[in-house]
Amino acid sequence: SYRRRRAFLIILALAITFSGCSDDSPVTAIQGETQVSNVQVNVNPHNNLSLVVKFAATNVDQVRLRYAIPAEASQFTPWRTVETAVVSLVALGLEPLTTYSVVVEAQGKSGDVNADAVEGTTGDLPPFLRDSVSMSLVQGTPTPGWTVTALRTHGWAIAFDASARIRWYRKFDGIVLDASQKPNGSFTTFIGASTGSQPTYGYFAEYSPDGTILTRHQATAPLYTDGHELHFSLGDNGWDTHLFSYDIRRYDLTSMGGPPDALLAGHQILRFDPTGLATFSWNAWDHFQVEDWIEEPLSLIDQPNSDWDHPNSLDIDHDGHYIASFRNMGEISKIDSRTGDVIWRMGGRNNQFLFIGDEPFGLFSGQHSVRVLDNGNLLIYDNGLRHTPPETRIIEFAIDTNAQPMTATRVWQY
Repeated sequence: SYRRRRAFLIILALAITFSGCSDDSPVTAIQGETQVSNVQVNVNPHNNLSLVVKFAATNVDQVRLRYAIPAEASQFTPWRTVETAVVSLVALGLEPLTTYSVVVEAQGKSGDVNADAVEGTTGDLPPFLRDSVSMSLVQGTPTPGWTVTALRTHGWAIAFDASARIRWYRKFDGIVLDASQKPNGSFTTFIGASTGSQPTYGYFAEYSPDGTILTRHQATAPLYTDGHELHFSLGDNGWDTHLFSYDIRRYDLTSMGGPPDALLAGHQILRFDPTGLATFSWNAWDHFQVEDWIEEPLSLIDQPNSDWDHPNSLDIDHDGHYIASFRNMGEISKIDSRTGDVIWRMGGRNNQFLFIGDEPFGLFSGQHSVRVLDNGNLLIYDNGLRHTPPETRIIEFAIDTNAQPMTATRVWQY
């Protein structure tokens, strides 16, 4: 009857109205059959050695890709939790100009589902990487995994496998530095021409493994961003980021053989929370002296810009404090990550350590890439500019800060 139809329509309208309202309670998904449909395969616009698989997911909890070429074992992407109705997954590190059979595997409340197999064909390596870049294994047995690096002047971030084949890449416009993968799974690359002293504003691009740009990390002007390091650490509210910045000041360097009005950069350590808010700032100008500069100070005569400290790596010790490498001072410094106090200084003009078992070297110089190992030791790339004769090495030191004086004992070198 008319009244029954009218009552039904009113109830239906109220149901639609309330289902469209938003409140703080979670929306309960309609229970039903786990389904994967409309599977499409495309070449990744950022990387020809990969395939992008896009599909619709209904009542699906998690998904992954199974992919293979004829006569070879299948490979799999990691399982990924489904949060949207349309999902994109990417298979990386594929062979160039090769056709793959791809299957979407899904898990849901009603069971497991495999979509019908589809095919996708990869592209070729870009001409520059294919024709102008070659790498080879010189000696030794490579460890598992891929090595990520940047081709600075050509704008490429690349990864190569244990047999020295390029397996992944991302092209950027301009000069790039410091390509690496972070513990949150993202990749980062510095975009800019700065080497730590020029008045140029660069930034770190953070992007997903498929090459999609997620965000950027940089110091706030007028500070410049240094491209040598971007460190991620897991804080209370997510991933904190740590980087070097610098400002440029006029400085009289006549006592060191330089001009009376040199453009000289000094650096800061900055920390940002997951929202991008700066939560810590430390300034080398306030804790060190320009006279601590001992590595190649005469280079300032030939350069319009120089930096007297030149930090090139940043790590976090097991107690949460910073370990920073200041190359131009020949020094590794430990800095309190709360107060900014300098806890200790190793190497350089203000060395506080006794070096044990490191003959005939006795000290590092022009060092890079200082890392804190799981056992608490320091791993250092020692450029060895002041060794006689100059010699480059990798060295591991065991640190004892309770000894008087503090000691650094060599446990390994190459």
